[in-house]
Amino acid sequence: MSDRTGIEWTEATWNPLRGCSRVSEGCRHCYAEGIAARFSGPGQPYEGLARLATRPDGKSEARWTGKVVLAPASVLQQPLRWGRPRLIFVNSMSDLFHEAVPDDWIDQVFAVMAAATCHTFQILTKRPERMRSYISSPETVDRVLMRARELDPTLWYLDWPMRNVWLGTSIEDQPTAETRLPYLRRTPAAVRFVSAEPLLGQVDLFAALGISVHHHPHNRQSAALNALVIGAAGRALQESGGSGIHQIIVGGESGRNARAMHPAWARLLRQQCSAAGIPFFFKQWGEWADADAFGDAAARPLNFADAGHLAERLGVPFEHHSDGSTLIRVGKRKAGRLLDGVLHDAMPALFNPQSAPHERIWA
Repeated sequence: MSDRTGIEWTEATWNPLRGCSRVSEGCRHCYAEGIAARFSGPGQPYEGLARLATRPDGKSEARWTGKVVLAPASVLQQPLRWGRPRLIFVNSMSDLFHEAVPDDWIDQVFAVMAAATCHTFQILTKRPERMRSYISSPETVDRVLMRARELDPTLWYLDWPMRNVWLGTSIEDQPTAETRLPYLRRTPAAVRFVSAEPLLGQVDLFAALGISVHHHPHNRQSAALNALVIGAAGRALQESGGSGIHQIIVGGESGRNARAMHPAWARLLRQQCSAAGIPFFFKQWGEWADADAFGDAAARPLNFADAGHLAERLGVPFEHHSDGSTLIRVGKRKAGRLLDGVLHDAMPALFNPQSAPHERIWA
């Protein structure tokens, strides 16, 4: 939990739960798993929740144990003591909808958010199927309201879905996008957002939303054709009622064993978001960056030899791909968060209570 954070798309973090387990390839180098393992000794906050395991190659690796615990009341109720309004990322060190979390714990977290109406909360999960089931259940609202009134007896109704709670899901490639996005789109929420981080493969957003778009091999002529096709698909999507998604965050992987994010993957999502009217937020390149951003502008795009010379001069590894793009490992700080020289930090429009129906739940 921190009143400050280096996560670019939020202002603070709050961890009412501790512990998790891996669910897909995006979890392989989870920063939270490593932090938890370092503080998993006797008497420490993550005792019994993570451990250092030995891999077949003899190297050690942090692993969750699968156990999840509810944080102490002082942590659980921390947002109630923050006076200045904040944008708060919920559970940067866990997953609120983990299968080991009882509904009662989730109720308590939502009750705090219901009582702390000056803040806006961002919930991100890799388990959107459970999130949808929880949010859509009429029994959930009654339980949350009862818990919230324990914190603030003046509360006598809840707007549901809660207006100060954003719900999101994480994806990393096409299979996870096609599996998770349908659940997110069917989840009642004031704001629905997607975190494509770490982005480990190309994601065709339109295909994941059930819209068929034929992409051509990359060259100048097909790029122009793709732009026309994507633009037409985006307009059709908006005319049919929109995607139901209010923000997409894209980022590459960071850390010692980070995998590279291909520039074309980020550009496709940016292009599709623009066509569909979805705010696009480019969080970071991660450890790897587009080599063209570090080379001689007159030599772009870099060929294999140019990329090798650049990597040798910088003293860093590089990857050269068949489409002509080259990635070099320069570290997260040097890689930065500019995509084609542009900062993309669009956030969801402020929620207008008249823009979507809300059910008022009476005590």
